[in-house]
Amino acid sequence: MKPYALVATGNTTEAKRTRQALLHLGFQVEVVTTGARAQVQLAFTTPDLIILDMDLPDMPGEVVLRQINAQRRLDTTALILLSTGMDFPNDMQRRAAATTIAHPVNPEALAALAADLAGVNR
Repeated sequence: MKPYALVATGNTTEAKRTRQALLHLGFQVEVVTTGARAQVQLAFTTPDLIILDMDLPDMPGEVVLRQINAQRRLDTTALILLSTGMDFPNDMQRRAAATTIAHPVNPEALAALAADLAGVNR
């Protein structure tokens, strides 16, 4: 079974490029462009990997991150936070699997990191 990745970002160009790079590495990929849509997906799925932009168009990424951290079934999900360089309070990154990357993002490098974090053989 292919590993499942959820990508939540309002940057559609970045989302398309990241999706293609993850597909190339063998992921099944769902892209959402709002925090509300990410919350819906997270209520019904358990991704192997979540790439979360902290600057979503409809809400701060911290809101979605709190939902992720509150769900024990997501404790083993690899998490990559995309940021414009802001620092996060310790309680926002409560797990070691959270990695923060600053914008702009190189989709191929992001996909390679995602594969490593999610334990996908390339």
